[in-house]
Amino acid sequence: MFLRTRLVVLLIIAPFCHIYAQNISSGPVPNSFPGLSKQQADSVKNAIISSVFENPALYNDIYAKFLKNTAADSGRLFTFVRDLNLKFKTFQAQNQQAALGFAYNYNNSWTKNTRNAVSTVYQTYALNLSGNVAFDKKYNTTNLLESAFQYNASWMWGGKVKPLDPAGKVRFLQLQQGIISANISGNRALLAKLYAQRGALTRTTNQYYLGLNGNFSMENTQDFARRQFVPGVLINVGAKPWDSQQPLLYFNLPDYPFALLRLLTGTDSTFKLSPASFPTALVGIDHVIPDQDSVRRAVAGNLNPYNRFRAEISFKTLVATIANQMIFYSADFRYYREINPPAAINRAGLGHFTYFSSVLEATNGFFISYTAGRLPFDMRNNQVYALGFHFYLGN
Repeated sequence: MFLRTRLVVLLIIAPFCHIYAQNISSGPVPNSFPGLSKQQADSVKNAIISSVFENPALYNDIYAKFLKNTAADSGRLFTFVRDLNLKFKTFQAQNQQAALGFAYNYNNSWTKNTRNAVSTVYQTYALNLSGNVAFDKKYNTTNLLESAFQYNASWMWGGKVKPLDPAGKVRFLQLQQGIISANISGNRALLAKLYAQRGALTRTTNQYYLGLNGNFSMENTQDFARRQFVPGVLINVGAKPWDSQQPLLYFNLPDYPFALLRLLTGTDSTFKLSPASFPTALVGIDHVIPDQDSVRRAVAGNLNPYNRFRAEISFKTLVATIANQMIFYSADFRYYREINPPAAINRAGLGHFTYFSSVLEATNGFFISYTAGRLPFDMRNNQVYALGFHFYLGN
């Protein structure tokens, strides 16, 4: 599977790589090096070219060109790949050399909703694919690939806009028109200010969310040497404290330092917490059915199914708007614990996993990320840093 994945990536970008290679060999890389032998000169040239092809920015640029051509030449293929979030990057763990690879995330869903006087009920069918792939698999420090199909039934309460007086209605329409114009022009700084003004004009009640998920996923390493089928039941909970006069907003504890940064950078004119960034949580039980796992078989002596508790907390907020670029910070914490594991599993440290990831990302696609801990199938805790660009053409 690893070889097929790499082959697909290379087939996609090979035509563009050929063009880049020609440009490199005929353009910026000199053909002669005074004072060096031919063998030494060839060694220098190869080192320069290798450094270019180990740069994730090259592959991200090629992928962007591929998406542009796909959008122009094949509407059906573009409809599929536009929801693919692909990041070519280098990631580096402690005491390990930097490795080139990519992270991928594909989400597509189909939703039906029903409204009544009290709440809105959503029914969603979703396909979610995610993982990290290193071109040299031994350097993959986050070796969990997930392919999941989900059914979600969710309920939302609140989020109702309180009536405006005639002058307020006129101002609201003006702000709406300004938001549309700012979206068309791509003026993100103005867009953020207009959204803030619209939020100050309208009073919206707090909104609450409850979701029940039936999750059917396949978890595996990138070479499929270890894999397991994981059906489970998960519960999502969330809230949006839109009403600033209610105390719920002040429990958005992770957003306090970022509210200060928004004030200091002039993104916000006053110190205020973001209701949209209120953390969300997920808890549930998975029934894990190992299919192939040499490590677990060696430790426990079998591949019997087992139950696993899992929890996740996510947070995302605006950090600042600088030079017409919006910068966001997101964090995610995951916890997995096997229920009543064999003593051998506990002794081997395979009974529970914790994982934390954080990303600082600009709207132009530049990102810096940090991850710590381990996911299922990871053998040890790692601290991994990543730097690169990503392209996302989802709706």
